[in-house]
Amino acid sequence: MHCYSAAFLLVCIAALVSSQCTPPEGTSYPACGQPLGYFQGHTAYSNGPDYQCTGTSCGGAPLYQCVELVQRVFRASTGVTLWGNAIDLCNYSEYITTNPSVGDVVVFDLFTQWGHTGIVTGFVPGQTVSVFEQNGWQPSGFGLYNWNDVACFLTPGNNNPAPAPAPAPAPAPAPAPNPSPPPSNQPSCFGLEGGYYCGDNQINGNADTLYLCQYGQIVSTRYCFSGCVHAPQGSPDYCRFGFNYVYDPENYEDQPAKCFGEANGYYCGSEVDGDENTLFNCEDNFASIVATCRDGCIENNAGPSYCNDPGLGAPLVAEGPVGEQNTLNYLSFDNGDADTGLFETVSDPRTSGGYSYSEPSFSTESSSEGAQIAPLMFAVLLIACLVL
Repeated sequence: MHCYSAAFLLVCIAALVSSQCTPPEGTSYPACGQPLGYFQGHTAYSNGPDYQCTGTSCGGAPLYQCVELVQRVFRASTGVTLWGNAIDLCNYSEYITTNPSVGDVVVFDLFTQWGHTGIVTGFVPGQTVSVFEQNGWQPSGFGLYNWNDVACFLTPGNNNPAPAPAPAPAPAPAPAPNPSPPPSNQPSCFGLEGGYYCGDNQINGNADTLYLCQYGQIVSTRYCFSGCVHAPQGSPDYCRFGFNYVYDPENYEDQPAKCFGEANGYYCGSEVDGDENTLFNCEDNFASIVATCRDGCIENNAGPSYCNDPGLGAPLVAEGPVGEQNTLNYLSFDNGDADTGLFETVSDPRTSGGYSYSEPSFSTESSSEGAQIAPLMFAVLLIACLVL
């Protein structure tokens, strides 16, 4: 859901006095989808420098509107999704509280009819409310507001008496329909919380594939070349990359290289803020280690970058696992004369100092044809000598 109506370009502001969405002096808004801040195990993400504080979602609806963060946090603690725009959340009378605490939802009736929302991080009754937020004015993901601008507070564990009946609210946008269960033999996120899951962790999918679930639907998948790891309950599963390299897929800073915003393909570490002698595969903003280049990595602006290995007579191009063989990856080459082969990586280049590979098997058709022609030529020459 959007924080504001898609029909209008409306501002979602998190400041006490400013009505313009400009970052504080000396700061700027991160790129779309980069983390802004963390609170109680949750992450606020940037709506990008071009769409911050607007009703446009840089990552596709609802990513990353202010209400998307609140929906995600509230759903994690209650299993309930709060539908509607920010100001619509005040219609959930069963969760309204007049005695807020840290971790509750706060809704502000600010600037437009659509409002703004966030998670309470602190407050001074009658004066100010500090919030954890998305799509706000501060690039940090934390803002400060006047108490008088609060429209309502909501708490997952409401312990107040039921409020007096309120006037009938304006119709809220219809909630997304609940997905129907797919056939039992198909991968499915039905009934699961949003997040990352290995295929063999309640998904009924490929065990080496990482699935992203949102609103009961699979929204993206990626193959884990070195296997998919089950995280402890409450944490997202993740791919084990390269030579047993493990990272948290929701933590941008913990990746071996920075692929965010890059097109899918192969990059030298010097192009994606990684080790300059390592070849990386960027896929859907995630980085995986393909190989450590023995003789350096070559940047290629006209196509995929590659490892340099003059000893092979041609660049190395990364390939995925072949067949059922239990190896990390393969490197193939083509010297331009139709002679091709596979080099099988059998040791960790980071500790061995280079590739370990077996010699390729070349086509023997030309040599076998030569073996058949040689006796015939000898016979022709012998007959010619006898005639002369």
